[in-house]
Amino acid sequence: MSDNVYQPPKGGEVRRLRTLAGLSLKQAAEIYGITVPSWSKRESEGVSNVALSRVEYAYLQLLADDHPEMALTRK
Repeated sequence: MSDNVYQPPKGGEVRRLRTLAGLSLKQAAEIYGITVPSWSKRESEGVSNVALSRVEYAYLQLLADDHPEMALTRK
């Protein structure tokens, strides 16, 4: 991973990755162990936005097969 300072993705990017991964709001919330309203705050562009942590963002990129350096593979 890059040594640059982490910049959390904006809500639109979170929504794009969730959609690219083929996940509904409910499925994404279940994967992350949170409620649907809590996940919606991660996709919000407004003052109610909750940023994804670096690990949460990397995992979502992997689920969407959109990570710049890594990919998931089946065993």
